[in-house]
This record gives sequence, structure tokens and C-alpha cells, in this order.
Amino acid sequence: MLFLLTGLLNSSLIFRYQLVDLLHPTEFSRKIRRPNWLTTIWGIIGIVLIISGYYLAERILVLMPELERRYGYGIDAGYLGAILWFEVIGTLAFFQAYTQIWLRIERHWKRLYYRGTHLLSVTNLSYRFKKNAKTLWMITILSAVTITALGSAAMIYTFSQKTLRENIPADIIYSKYQKKGVEQILRAHQVTPKKITETTYKIVDAQFELATPLLSDSMTLAGATGVLPLSRYNALMARQFKLPATPLQPNEAIAMIDLPLTMIKMPHHKRLAHANQQGIPLQIKQPELPQLRIIHLRRLFPNGVSVNFYGSLNMVAVPDQYYDQIKPATIDHVYALDLTPKQRRDKKLMKSFFKLSQDTKKRSYLTAVRNENGFKRYRVTTKEERSGFVRADLLLRKPNQDRANANFGFYMYIALFIALTFMLATGSIIMLKQLSEAQEEILQYKTLKRIGMTYSEIKRTIYFQILIIFLLPIILGTLHAIFAIRLLSLFLDNPGLQLVYIVCGIFIMIYFVFYLVTAEIYNRIVNIPLNDDALY
Repeated sequence: MLFLLTGLLNSSLIFRYQLVDLLHPTEFSRKIRRPNWLTTIWGIIGIVLIISGYYLAERILVLMPELERRYGYGIDAGYLGAILWFEVIGTLAFFQAYTQIWLRIERHWKRLYYRGTHLLSVTNLSYRFKKNAKTLWMITILSAVTITALGSAAMIYTFSQKTLRENIPADIIYSKYQKKGVEQILRAHQVTPKKITETTYKIVDAQFELATPLLSDSMTLAGATGVLPLSRYNALMARQFKLPATPLQPNEAIAMIDLPLTMIKMPHHKRLAHANQQGIPLQIKQPELPQLRIIHLRRLFPNGVSVNFYGSLNMVAVPDQYYDQIKPATIDHVYALDLTPKQRRDKKLMKSFFKLSQDTKKRSYLTAVRNENGFKRYRVTTKEERSGFVRADLLLRKPNQDRANANFGFYMYIALFIALTFMLATGSIIMLKQLSEAQEEILQYKTLKRIGMTYSEIKRTIYFQILIIFLLPIILGTLHAIFAIRLLSLFLDNPGLQLVYIVCGIFIMIYFVFYLVTAEIYNRIVNIPLNDDALY
């Protein structure tokens, strides 16, 4: 929309003027007018709009659900649109008015204003901001889009790699129904894997509740629940995710759920948990068992979420003594196989495993039947059940990782293309805009030399002024991008942002190179000896 608006404005200029006239420098008054009350109000509105947009972005998981409950899901587009337009309009007001207010305040700060050549810098900056307000506004928006595109691509890559590690934490994850096929392939290729870990789950009927900002009340998670002992849970989490052991009291438990932790929270409603009791009540529907309390919520599933019927099977870890008392409806066996680096590079071996994983008949289903007491009993079977939950019984990490890397390469190409285009556009626009004004400044700087300013003082003044012109758009654009990227991270469950920081740092370094080149050329144009003529 911004490009369309700019294109229409430029088209109208080309239509109304001759091309030769557009190449002449435009007249612009250098007289510094004091900001009036309208300028002050417009500048304050700009700051308020920018801060309001940041607030709406930061509180989206609290405010948007409230609006959805009142006005429906159609309000989401209006909410996100409000954030966008608050930043766009606020940025324009910032450069048109707030910069003038800021420079006016500096004029009243006598100790700073009359220090060295700062008086000259403030006067020139006031003129530059008035003349280039719309250009700086456009550059800020383009910078924010560039950083957001690069940062989002980097964050999505981090998220995809993190999700892959969580879903398939070993080279091969398979159920008992694929055990025979896996062993046959290992024997056929005469391969001894690095390690095979077996995990046994007791599947029971259980229920617990969670509070979430997406709902007005709590969310009940009931039905099939896989239970494993704490000792096995800690061993698997240490091996697969390098996590320390989690201690539990005899009446405590850990719950694993396939939901972003930024979208849920521990319940505090009185009927869910009393003030003097910590955690969430966990009800395993067997009368002889005492009630447990969930004190930890985790997104990481031992052996990954995919083999647990893609998150449809809730998982809890309980103390070993409690686990021994549970009468299971059924028992499920899952195996995690780790290969050596050499075995992973064996194409024939991996091809055999991949062929086995593509057999659509090798799937298992989780179904439920009610017993005489009204409780559900569950069983895992290879017989197709339309009403049950389905899973693939063999999961391979390497093919999924190769596919994720290929997809990321495509997305990263698009992001880099957009970012490179905008990066060159922003740097070139501001550089050419400043250099086009340099010829007009030669007489002013000659006058300053005649009254005694040295070459180094003028150079220092030029570098400072151009630094401010370059710095403000990149700082404000980076702030816009940070809140946009953080907004995305809330929905991606806060993946690592280290790669985002690296990418943003590279963009700022390239932008800094544009600044150095612009300042040096500008200085060569205007900071010339008194007896020389400028060539431009």
C-alpha cells in the first residue's frame, strides 16, 4: 500500500511537470520557524500512537481474546490493522513534528546548545528534518519491513529445527508394530545401532484442566492419557533433550501437552486449585488411586509428540511408586534408535528405512470402549478405526530434516530477495537524497571557513548530522521490527532468537557502510578549500 501511494504521488509529479524541471533543485526555506501548538499536538500524537501500537502488540494474547469473545473472530483483522496504522501514522508524525519539538528543547539547553559546533548542527538538523520528513518516514517503514522479513525467516528456520528435534528426538522412532521390520533391516545391512531405548506407557482414562487466555473459562483435557514412571521420564529427557532431572513429591505429577506454553497458564480459579494447594488436580479414573497435582507443564514429549498420536494422547509422568499401582487399560511400547554418523550416511540403509516408513498399512490406531463401570478403556491396534486416533509407527529424522532444510531454502530466498531489495532501496534513497543537497550547502560551508572554522570541525559536523539522519530511521525501524518479530514469536512459542539478532546485526552493518560512504562523499563535496570550485 505504501509503494502504491508513493507511486501515485510520483506519477502525478511526472504528469504535471517537464522531466527537465524535475532535475532542478527545489526551493525550500531555510528559515527556522518555532513549532506552534499544532506541531506540538501532532508530535505528541505521534509518540502516543507508536507506544500504543507497541502496547497492543505486547498484550495481544490478553486483549485479542477479550475482543473475540465480545465481537467475534472478525475483530482480529481490525486489531492487527490498528497496530500497523498506529505505527505508520505515528512514525510520520514523529519525523514531521516530534523531531522539531526535540530540537527546540535542545535550543533551551544552553550548556549543550552553545557547546562547540552543536549550534550549527541543531540548526541544520531542523532544516533537514523539515525537508526530508516524508523520506525518513518511508525509509523507517522500509527498514522495519526489511528487518522483519529477515528476522522472521531466521526465526521460522529456528522454529522448524526446534520442532523437528522435539517431534523426532532420535534418528528413528518406532512402535512395537514396526519392531520386527526395523530388526530385519538392521540384520540385512549388518548394522549395530549406537543405542536402542525402549519406553513402556500405561494408557488410562484421566482428566485435568488448564486456564488459557483464549477461552473465558478453563480448558478440560480428558481421555486417553499415557503414564510413565518418573525415573524413565528423567532418563529419556536427559538423553534426548539434555534436560536435568525433575524431582517430584509422592502426590505430584508432570503433564506434557501439545500446545504452545505462551497460550496457556496454570489455573488459579478456586474450583480448580485451592489457595493453599499448588498445581492442577489430576484425576486418573481408577477409584483406588489417590489424586495427584500437576506442578509442571511441559511441551517436550519423551520420544517426541508424533509417536504419541500427534499429541492426541496426553502424557503425564508420576512417581514410580504411584506408577506401580496403576492398572492400565493397555500398554504401549515405543523404541528410540540412535545411529552413528557413518550409519546415517549409509544411503542404502536409510533408503530401506524410508521405504518401510512409507508403507501406509504400517499404522496403528488408538480406540476407546466403555467398561461396566462407565469408564473408558483404550487399546492400540493396527486395525483401521475411523473413530480412533492414528499415528505413523515409524518416524525418521533425516528425511524430515532434509525436507525442512529444502523448504527453508525456498523461504529464505524470498526473504533475502525482499530484504536485499529494500536494503538497497533504503540505503540508496537516503544517500542520494543527502548528496543531492550537498551542492546547495557549498556556499554555507565556505562562509563558515571564512569566519574561522577548521576543516576537521566542519568534517565532524557533517559526520554528526548525517549520522543522526541515518540513525533515527534505523533505530525506529528496528524497534518496529522487534515488536513485529516478538509478536510472531508468541505464536511460535518463543523459539530461539539468536539467529534473528545475527541477521539484524548484518543489516545494520550494511546500513552503517551506506552512512560512511555518504558522509565521506558529502564531506568531499562541501568541505573544499576556499580557492577551489566544486565539481559534482
